[in-house]
Amino acid sequence: MGDTLYASVGQEDLECSGAGASRVFSRGPEFDERRALVKKFVLGALVALPYLVLLALFAGVGAPSSSPAVALSELANQTRVDQVCADQRLQKLDMQRNVYYDSSLLTRPQRYAALQQKGATLWFTGLSGSGKSTVGRALEKELLRRRVHTYRLDGDNVRIGLNRDLGFSETDRAESVRRVGEMSALFSEAGVITLVALVSPFRARRDEVRELHKKMDIPFYEVFVDVPVSVAADRDVKGLYKRAMKGEIKDFTGISSPYEQPLTPEIHLNASSQSLDDEVQMILDKLEAEGLLTGVEQPPSGYPGVAVADGGNAVATFPTLFPDQPSASRPDEFEELPRVLLRDEDVHWLQVIGEGWAAPLRGFMREGVYLQSLHFSSVLYDSDNLTDGHLALHKPTNFSEYSSEFVSKGERVNMPVPIVLPVNDATKERIGKSKQVVLVSPSGEELALLNDPEVYDHRKEERITRTFGAMDNGHPYIAEILKSGEYLLGGEIELLSRIKYNDDLDQYRLTPTELRKRFDEMGADVVLAFQTRNPTHAGHAYLMNNAREQLIAQGYKNPVLWLSPLGGWTKEDDVPLDVRVRQHEAILRDGMLDKESTVLAIWPSPMIYAGPREVQWHAKSRKNAGASFFVVGRDPAGIKRSDGDKDDIYAGDHGRFVLHMAPGMEEFNILSFSKVFYDVQDHKMKPMDSSRKQDFLSISGSRMRKMAREGLQKCEGDKIPTGWEDKPTCVPQGFMVKSGWDIMIDYYQNIDSPRWIPFATQFSKPVVDTSRSFSSEGTFGRTDYKLHFKNDKGEKVSPWHDIPLHPADSKDNSSYNFIVEIPKGVAHKMEVNKEERYNPIMQDTTHNGTRGRDYLYGVPFFNYGLLPQTWEDPSVKDENGNGGDNDPLDVIEIGAKQLPMGSVNPVKILGSLELVDQGEVDHKILVISLADEDADKINSVSDLQSVKPGVLDALVDWLKKYKIPEGKSENVFSQEKPTSPEAAVQIVAETHERWQKLKAGEISVKDDSLQPRMAQVWRRWHRRWHGSVLTALRSSRWPVEALVNRKQPALSRVYGWIIDRKRRRESSHAQRIAPPHVPVLSVGNITFGATGKTPFVQFLVDYALKNADRDRVPLLLSRGYGDDEWRMLAKRFPSCQLALGADRVAVGAAKVQELGRDAAPLSCVVLDDGLQQWRLVKDLEIVMVDALHPLGNGRLLPCGSLRELPREAFARADVRRPIVATSRMKVVGLLPAAQLLPNRTSGNRAGVAEESWKPMDMMWSL
Repeated sequence: MGDTLYASVGQEDLECSGAGASRVFSRGPEFDERRALVKKFVLGALVALPYLVLLALFAGVGAPSSSPAVALSELANQTRVDQVCADQRLQKLDMQRNVYYDSSLLTRPQRYAALQQKGATLWFTGLSGSGKSTVGRALEKELLRRRVHTYRLDGDNVRIGLNRDLGFSETDRAESVRRVGEMSALFSEAGVITLVALVSPFRARRDEVRELHKKMDIPFYEVFVDVPVSVAADRDVKGLYKRAMKGEIKDFTGISSPYEQPLTPEIHLNASSQSLDDEVQMILDKLEAEGLLTGVEQPPSGYPGVAVADGGNAVATFPTLFPDQPSASRPDEFEELPRVLLRDEDVHWLQVIGEGWAAPLRGFMREGVYLQSLHFSSVLYDSDNLTDGHLALHKPTNFSEYSSEFVSKGERVNMPVPIVLPVNDATKERIGKSKQVVLVSPSGEELALLNDPEVYDHRKEERITRTFGAMDNGHPYIAEILKSGEYLLGGEIELLSRIKYNDDLDQYRLTPTELRKRFDEMGADVVLAFQTRNPTHAGHAYLMNNAREQLIAQGYKNPVLWLSPLGGWTKEDDVPLDVRVRQHEAILRDGMLDKESTVLAIWPSPMIYAGPREVQWHAKSRKNAGASFFVVGRDPAGIKRSDGDKDDIYAGDHGRFVLHMAPGMEEFNILSFSKVFYDVQDHKMKPMDSSRKQDFLSISGSRMRKMAREGLQKCEGDKIPTGWEDKPTCVPQGFMVKSGWDIMIDYYQNIDSPRWIPFATQFSKPVVDTSRSFSSEGTFGRTDYKLHFKNDKGEKVSPWHDIPLHPADSKDNSSYNFIVEIPKGVAHKMEVNKEERYNPIMQDTTHNGTRGRDYLYGVPFFNYGLLPQTWEDPSVKDENGNGGDNDPLDVIEIGAKQLPMGSVNPVKILGSLELVDQGEVDHKILVISLADEDADKINSVSDLQSVKPGVLDALVDWLKKYKIPEGKSENVFSQEKPTSPEAAVQIVAETHERWQKLKAGEISVKDDSLQPRMAQVWRRWHRRWHGSVLTALRSSRWPVEALVNRKQPALSRVYGWIIDRKRRRESSHAQRIAPPHVPVLSVGNITFGATGKTPFVQFLVDYALKNADRDRVPLLLSRGYGDDEWRMLAKRFPSCQLALGADRVAVGAAKVQELGRDAAPLSCVVLDDGLQQWRLVKDLEIVMVDALHPLGNGRLLPCGSLRELPREAFARADVRRPIVATSRMKVVGLLPAAQLLPNRTSGNRAGVAEESWKPMDMMWSL
C-alpha cells in the first residue's frame, strides 16, 4: 500500500493522450487488468459511434428548425476547445449556489506594506525539458536568500494535487492552465512573488491568465524559456522525446502537438546559450527595475491603522462577540443557580475577558487552554473553523484525545498569562453538576453567567514556577495565588451588564470596541500605546513625544498616542489609580502632551509582576484594542526579590528581547528607549549627551517621591542650586506641570489616607432598609462609609444601645430583634463601630485602615448582624480561660430572603455556635426570621437540618475557613455541634445582663489588671519592631565565627544580662513533666524569626505516629497564644494530645496528670519552640538554624535577632548535627554544630556517640 501510494510519477504517466489513462498516477498490482478493461471500453465506444452519428442525423431531420447540415456543423463546433471551455464556464455560472465573494479586511497596499514587497506572477513557459523548473528553483532560492516571500507552483506538483482530476486533452490542459492561473493570482494578491513552471503550450490560454492578472491589477511577467526541440531532446534523461518520436506517446508537445511561442514575453531566456546564473540574474534585474524587490519605502496612508484583534476577529465581528453594552439574558432558574464570589482581581479578569482584551478567549481558561498558556505562552486557535471545533477554546478538556490531526490547521495566538478563576472546595461542592453559575462581586452585584463549568486542580507550584520563573512567597501576586482556592473554575462567560466601578473614573474605561471606534474617528493611521503604573513626568512625556516623532519620520501621517494607565490590581505600595489618572489629566490639560492626538483610557488588567512573560500580555491586549506599536522600557513588569536579597528577579533587557520574538506577536512593533536625564541647559528630559555629562541630572522615582513628600516647589530662575544632586531643595523647571506636581504632593504627604483608590474597586449602592430613617456618609465599599440610624424625630440613635432586644409585640420575649449589618450575598464586612458615637455601621478595614475588608471564602448565603443590647464581657472566662470578645452577640439568619442592611427583623433562636480566637469566645447565634416561609417548620438546629439539608454543614465550613483567603489558619470551635435553642437563649440572657451593667457603669470595658495592659503594650511594640528584627535577621552574610564573639550594644547587653539571670534561675529548678519512659523532645531556635521549627515539629509528630505503638500518641506542647501553628498541627494530627499555654510546665504537667500518672497513652512529648523553656527537663534538644543567615547580625535583642548568646544555646544542644533550614522554610541539610560554633563543649546527656547519632533511634531508646 505504502509503495503504491508514494510511487514516483513518470512523464509517460502524465503526458499521454487518453483522458482516462491520464488519471493513472502509479502502477499498482492490478494495472494490467485495469488497462485491459479500458481497452475493451474504448473498442466498444468505437463500434457504437457510427450508430450514434446516424441517430443524431435522424433527430436533426426530425427537428423543424434544423437541417442535417446545420446539425453536423453544430456537432463539429462542439468539439472545439474554446466552445467546450465556454460551455463549462457558463454551466458553472448558471448553477444556483449560495456563494458570495468575501472582501478582505485589508487593502492590497496594506498587505504589501506589511510584507515590504509587492506580489507578482512569473509564468515560465517552454517545451518540456527546456529548464523551466531548474530556473524556477534557482530563482526561488535566491529570492528566499534575500528574504523575499516567494512560492513556486511546478507543473508536475499541481498535477499530483490541484489538477489530479485532469488529463491531457486540449480541454483538460486549458482547465489546468486556468486553475493554476487563478491560484497564482491569489498568491500574488497576498504579496507573494509566485513562480509558475507550466508548459502551457497554447498562447490563448496564457493570454487568458494575463488578462485575469490585468483585471486584478497584479503584475504578470511571461518568461519564455527558449530552447530548440533538439536541445530539449538532448537534455531528456527520461527518454520521453524518443518515445514520442516513435509514436509511443501521443500529443506530446513539440513533437505531435504544437507549442505556440510567446510573441512579446516580458523576459526571454535563451536557455541553450545562457548559463543558469545569467538567467537568474536577468530575471532579478527585471524585478528590481520593476520595483518588486525594494518593497514599499513608505507605508501608504492608513496602514497599519487600527490593528486587527487576535484569533480572526474581524473588525465587523469583534463588536458582536465583545459588545460595549452587554446584556445577557437571565435563565428562568437564575435565582437557584450556584453563586461564585469574585475577589477584586477576579472582577478585573472578568472585565478583561468580557470586553475582548484577551480575544479570542471568551471565558476563564479551561484546563487544556490553561496548560497551553502555562507551557507555550500561547494557544492553538482555529480562526477559520477548519477543525469542526476541535481547537475551540471553549471545548471541555478531554485528556483521552491526543490526535494531532487538527494541530497543523490551527494558528498560535499569544496568551502568555493564565487567566483563571480560583475557587475553594466549598464552592466546588456547590457547583456540583450545574450547567451554569453566577459570578458575584464582593459588593453582591451579579456580574456574569459562567457556562458549562469545568473545575480542576489548582497546582499552585506549577503555576507559579512556570509563570514567574521563581518561588518567592513574598512576591505580591504569588502571595495572592498561595492564598487562593485549591481549584480553578473554567468556562465561557456572559456579562449580564457592563462592568462599572462608580469611582468617578468610568469615563476613562473604554472597551476595545470603543477604543477601536475612537481611533478610527480620529483618522489614526497607526496607534501607539504607552502603559503607565506611575505618575507621568517630563521623562515619560519625552518618550511618548519622541516615539510619535519617530512614527511621523517613518511616513505615518496621523499617529495617535494611547496613554494607558494600568487600572487593575496592584501591589500595596504602588501609586493609587485615581492619583495617576488625575495627574495624567493635568499633564494633558497643561500641554505636556498633545491633547488632540492622545487618548487617555484605562487598561483594566491586574498587574502580576511576571517580567518577560507579562510584558507579552501588556502588548497583546493593547493589540486587541487597536494598537500596533508599544513603548517598552527597561525591566518591564519587573520586581525585586522579597526575601532580603534586593536583586531584580528578571534581567533588565529580557522583557524587550522576549517581546519582539513572542509567538503570535510577529506583526506587533515595539519602541524601546534608554534612560533619560534632566538637561540643565534647556530644562528638558532626554538621553544623556556623553560629551557633557555634567549638565545632566538623574531624577529617579525614589528621588521624585522624596521631593513630593517634602513638598518641594519649583526652583527659582533657570539655575539648579549647588549641591542639588546630594540634597534636592526644589523641583527643576519643566520636570512636571504644576497642577500635576500638586497632586503628587497631596498624595505623598497623605499617603496613609483612606481616600485613595489603589486600583479599580466596585462601589455599588448598598441594600438599605427603606422603611427606616438613616443618614449615610462616604461611599459603600470604601473605608469612609458610615450608616447612621435615626429615630422618628430625625435624631441619631445607636443600633446597639437604643434598639430593644425584643420586639414590642413579642409574647413572653420569645422573639428577638435582629439588626442586619451584612445582607445575604454581600461580601463587604460591615459592622457596628463600638468606639464611635451612635455606633454607625461601618466598613471593616485592612492594610492599616486604607482598604476595606471582604469575606472572600464564598458568597455569604445568610444574613449577618447583631442582637442589640448584648455584650460579650472579656472578664467572664469559661472553663478554658477564654473570655468574651468585647462585642455585641453576632447573629446568623439562615432564611431564604436577603434582608436589607440596617433593617430590624423579629427572629427566633435556633441554637448557637462558639468560635475560639486568640483566647476569646465569639458566639454565633443561629436564628430564622419570623417572616421567612419556613419559620413555622424550623424551631431548632435539628429542624434546620431536616428542612434545609446541607445548610448547617455549609455554615460550619464557612465559619471555619472564612479567614483562609486572608492568609490565616482555620477557626476553631469550642464544640463541634451547635447548642440547643434553650442554651442559646441562656447565652443571650447572660450577655444582655452584662450589657445592662456596662450601660449602668457597673462594669468597666477596660481590663485594669497589669498583665493584660503589659501584653497590649508588648503587642503594639512587637508589631512595630517585627520588621526591623527580620531585617537584622537577614542582614548579615559574615562568617559565623565573626559573629559569635561580636561586641553587643548597650541595650543588647542589658537584655543579655536579664536573659542569662532568668536562664540560670529557671534551670536550677527544672522539673520533669512526664514519666522517664516518655521522652520530651524540644525543637527551638536561637534567633527570632522563621527557621523551620514548625515543619520539623510536624515531621517529629508524624514520625512518632507512624513508628510508635498504635495505641500511643504524641503530646504536642505549644504556647498557643496569638499563633496559628498549633491550629495547623491540631488539624493535621487530630489524634494527638494537645496542651496549650504560656506556662508550659503547668499546662504540660496538668495534661499528663489528666491522662494518668504513667501517661500510658503517650509515646513522647513534642515541645514546640522550647529552647528557651529552661524550667523543663528535656531529653532531646534540637536547635534549628537558618542556613542563609545563621546568626543574623550577631546581636541580641532588641538590636538584633538573637534570643540568647550562641555559645550557651549550642552548649545545651543534644543533637550534634543540628537541622539547618533555609529562609523559605525548607530543610536543606544537616550541618555539624562544630561548624557553626568553634570549640563547642560536648554535652551529650543521652550518652549517644556523636558520629553514630540517629535521632529517632535515640527517641525510642530514652
